[in-house]
Amino acid sequence: MRAIFLTLVVVNLGLFGVLWFRPAAVDLAPPKSAVPVESGVQRLVLLGELEPEDILPRERIDVSQASGAEAGAGVAAESAAGQPGDGLAVDSRPLCTYVGPFQDMLPAEYLVENLQALEVSAQVRKVEVPGDPNFWVYQSPEPSRKAALRRLHEMQAKNIDSYVIPKGELENGISFGVFSSRARAEERLAVILSLGYEAAVRPIPRTFEEIWVSLGVGEAEKVADERWFELLNREDGLEKRQNFCSPVASGEKFH
Repeated sequence: MRAIFLTLVVVNLGLFGVLWFRPAAVDLAPPKSAVPVESGVQRLVLLGELEPEDILPRERIDVSQASGAEAGAGVAAESAAGQPGDGLAVDSRPLCTYVGPFQDMLPAEYLVENLQALEVSAQVRKVEVPGDPNFWVYQSPEPSRKAALRRLHEMQAKNIDSYVIPKGELENGISFGVFSSRARAEERLAVILSLGYEAAVRPIPRTFEEIWVSLGVGEAEKVADERWFELLNREDGLEKRQNFCSPVASGEKFH
């Protein structure tokens, strides 16, 4: 009996010694995130070490940023390509060359003959050229011709130079004269107003015809610069310019 008791005591003491002196277990589980170190650099963590919830939020942010960048690039590309609605407008009408103005038809016809000898297509054209406007001093139309004549007699009795406008937009109005400069028209207007009558000034567009020689697209380039210098110096005031081509044989307009 004593031997059994002693045996149990020895076994318990031995088990106690094993448990007391065994080294502590090391936790080898990988961390779920990078741990800062003293140098300020985070330890590299493999994607396989991260949980799904640690990955998805970052992926959503990156996708949003990428979408914004792609959208901005698309807008920039569309703007650079000059899509419709960007305010750009290009006139595609062809340009012809005109030489002139000539004082008479004969010198213009001589130039056409010289150009045709050089196998250059050309023809004489009469071109409408905008000039300085005239200025009309007038009074608004009366309701009838009878009323206009009555107003005219009233003004002429006061020695106001005037006449009834017979037709047009101002028919049955009173005209106080047409002047070549706005300053003179304003002087006349001031006189009429000082006499107690209403009046106004209206600009009148004015054009006149000039004689020019017209060359089709690319025809002027067939003549050397030295030859053009000689042709243009045959008459005073000649010049060579470009303008939009017109299919009309006469009555063209310079823009």
